[in-house]
Amino acid sequence: MAVSGTGAGSGGPLCPADATGGWEPAGTPDAPWLVKDYGEYRGRVTRTAGATCVWRVGRPDGSMLRESSARGVEEAKALADAWVARARGQAEGDRV
Repeated sequence: MAVSGTGAGSGGPLCPADATGGWEPAGTPDAPWLVKDYGEYRGRVTRTAGATCVWRVGRPDGSMLRESSARGVEEAKALADAWVARARGQAEGDRV
């Protein structure tokens, strides 16, 4: 999918350069977002206004587990990755 934009972290629309660390472009040219398949979770980053973004993590069935705002694409991806890592750690701790 082609994603329009002016560069990673530029404050413009999401672009292919934003798709790093397992994140992939999705959506449409008019409404692009990034997605990441964590296996048991699905991540999504969407630009909201200016450089700000919203990130969310949900289940494969679409139910949302966590959603929050971030100051930029890289921060949003890092926060989603960190949330999943913590959720996995808690799940492992529940099994011990």
